[in-house]
Amino acid sequence: MRALEANLATSRIAVFGVGFVGTIGLVFARHPWGTPFSLVFVATFLFLVVWHNRVRTALRKRVIYRGILEREAAVVRRDWKALPELPPHSAEAEMTSDRYYSDLDVFGEYSLLRLLNISLSNAGFRKLVLLFASNATPDDAIVRRQAIVRELQSKRAFRRKLTLLGNLENEAIVDLLGLQSFVAEPFHSPQARRMVFAMLALYALAIGLAVCFVTRVMGPFFLVPWFGAFLIFSWASSHFYNPFGRALTLEATLSKFSRIAKLLESYRAKKDTALAALLEPFQGVHRPSKEAKRLGLLVSLLSTRANPLVYILIHIVFPLDYVVTLLLENFRIRLQADVKAWTDSFSELEAFLCVAGFADTFATVTTEAVLDSAPTRTPLIEATKIRHPLLREGESIGNSFTLSEASWCDLITGSNMSGKSTFLRTLGSNVLLAKAGAPVFADKFRFSNCRLYTMLRVADSLEDHVSSFYAEVQALKEILDAANEKEGPPVFYLIDEIFRGTNNRERLLGSRAYIEAMSKLRAGGLIATHDLELAELAEKTKGMSNYHFKELIEGNKMSFPYRIEVGPCPTTNALRIMELAGLPV
Repeated sequence: MRALEANLATSRIAVFGVGFVGTIGLVFARHPWGTPFSLVFVATFLFLVVWHNRVRTALRKRVIYRGILEREAAVVRRDWKALPELPPHSAEAEMTSDRYYSDLDVFGEYSLLRLLNISLSNAGFRKLVLLFASNATPDDAIVRRQAIVRELQSKRAFRRKLTLLGNLENEAIVDLLGLQSFVAEPFHSPQARRMVFAMLALYALAIGLAVCFVTRVMGPFFLVPWFGAFLIFSWASSHFYNPFGRALTLEATLSKFSRIAKLLESYRAKKDTALAALLEPFQGVHRPSKEAKRLGLLVSLLSTRANPLVYILIHIVFPLDYVVTLLLENFRIRLQADVKAWTDSFSELEAFLCVAGFADTFATVTTEAVLDSAPTRTPLIEATKIRHPLLREGESIGNSFTLSEASWCDLITGSNMSGKSTFLRTLGSNVLLAKAGAPVFADKFRFSNCRLYTMLRVADSLEDHVSSFYAEVQALKEILDAANEKEGPPVFYLIDEIFRGTNNRERLLGSRAYIEAMSKLRAGGLIATHDLELAELAEKTKGMSNYHFKELIEGNKMSFPYRIEVGPCPTTNALRIMELAGLPV
């Protein structure tokens, strides 16, 4: 393919050179074959141009398709260097203040979103981010998400073709949010329409009087209405808001989107399916491709300003720019509802395509989560060999675990680096995936709807004058307040090193009081700690259970099985780690 593309490029140049020189020579020689030769030359050159462009497009498609396959392989390997960077998400970060976005690595260089994201528009990426804003997600929404993902997972060719079309644009991500903002802003002031009608009336009067002047019926009275139209023309300019520049930007964005949306306009989904509902706005009367052509026509009418002489000659007798701007404003008003419908459907489709692609990529190592809708005071989680989604297969250790009303709070003790924090993140990440409609990394997974709250990473803030301990107190208060709420599903909390920022005595007293308060509320979860004294609390409190992770030490080597075991941790390793590092103990 590359060799053919290179040969066609060379042939184009050769045919052009031979044809141009031959045509000039035959024309100057007045040879009778001059005209036929020039026609054959032009036809051959155009044929080579079309063929060359098709080969280049096919070659580009092949390169992009190979890139799609390579990305999927990189996702499986968790090869973060080979994965595309996430688009800027400052707006999304502001919308998602939930602590678990950071604690569970939803954003970031090594994150769930980086594995999932294949969105083509900023609206699609935002919708994908909000799929993980799960605390307000009702049961029926989770069931719907799972159904859509299940349907789209089987449409691998459709997903890849849409991604291919998006990448063929070879530009930045489609700015659908900007398109929505653009059609929300008018092209002119409310007074502009009356000014244009006044100009049209004066121009018509001036032309009529000019005809009378030319036929010598009357004098040059046409100058009076013409001069009045010129004054209004000049005065009205401030009432029109850069129509040409804004129309160009609008046309470029809409055209780019319409080229991607052509697949959605022609794709035939089964009736009464979620995909058919998402495609409906693209298959009605107002389709992106048709609207882009209409807008392109209006922009071409405005482009007369590129030729000053033509612009002046036209506007001497007709205010073309202003009339076209009125048409643009009518087009914008009508387009508002269409753009919103397109953006809502396309962004939702993109978000679910990201999840479906993720599900397809990991189809052999994941399972669909089973939602238990029975009302409970505490969250329900039953997981068999649950694994962390960000760890490669073979590196992640599967652990089985159950959280229920009978065991509403599990205390996880263990040595440093033994896997406590990773296990908490494993549970939280898979709950997020399940609520987003994605499969989970487990052999079996049953869960009830819950509101997820975490306190896994706590840092101080010099800017806000907040110490790490006070930041921890605020996070724990947020969890407590959520558990006190009467509405919504129960709270599922994940807390790592409770009250780590204070001394042993106060940490133990504060932890006991906090756990006792949580035991009376609609909540359940896990607390990881180094404090073995807290393990005694679990043994005395109904509904609390002890689990632990431990290390294995053989000689000067330390290893970790990363297996969760029942009971408090029987060992510690802090002094041993310090000793192995060469510190005095």
